[in-house]
Amino acid sequence: MMRQILSGAKAMHELGIVHRGINSKNVLVAAIGYIVKIGGFGQATCTSETDVPFLNEVWEEAPELLLQGRGANESELLDSWSIGCLMAELLTGSALFVVKNRENTKEAQFHRLLDVLGVPGKKTMQEMKPRNLELANEVREWRARRPRVGKKKPHNNNYRLRKLVPPEVLSDDGFEVLQGLVTFNPKKRLTAADALQLPWFSDNNGDKTDNSPAAEASQQVSRPVSRPCPFTCWLLLIGLLLLCLVVFVCIGSR
Repeated sequence: MMRQILSGAKAMHELGIVHRGINSKNVLVAAIGYIVKIGGFGQATCTSETDVPFLNEVWEEAPELLLQGRGANESELLDSWSIGCLMAELLTGSALFVVKNRENTKEAQFHRLLDVLGVPGKKTMQEMKPRNLELANEVREWRARRPRVGKKKPHNNNYRLRKLVPPEVLSDDGFEVLQGLVTFNPKKRLTAADALQLPWFSDNNGDKTDNSPAAEASQQVSRPVSRPCPFTCWLLLIGLLLLCLVVFVCIGSR
């Protein structure tokens, strides 16, 4: 499924289209063949367009939207973030960054991002150029509260994310994809094209076996769809015509 979603996003991005609303409501899966389609293009924009309002839920917003507001560069990397959130939701059954039992505000949402992804470094914040100074101050306060170990601060920001999506749910190769898609800094975030080049997809037919549920689902999706033989269809059609003819003759003979 993730291969198909990323391939669809890659095709959109090559045409200069940013979806801006990829989520579980806008991904359609066919009952036969497990073919996946991306729908819901109501918020889609061209990369040349600017200052288009973002109307999704707060918990679906990428860090750059929270920090920069409508001045954020709404590139294809917004879709990468959304696909990463969708991937985690498919694996765990719940939204990765949803704020529970709290007011659904940008501040509460930003705290959830920091809790799951860890506190971004000074260089990351400088590169993102936040306009929301209140949230930028929150980052500095969180960074100051982190416990020190000797002269260094722990920077294993992936611990919480890996705890939410453990190895028994997603292999290390799969986690590399997820981690790259939900990277806090958009400049270091994977594009859809880059994600498809990672071992989780490129080594799918290699010697390395990935027995995680996500990989099994991906392999099941990639199987070719069986279609009825044309000759069989013709036989069924002829049989149906003969049946209609017999019924017509019987009715006429009464």
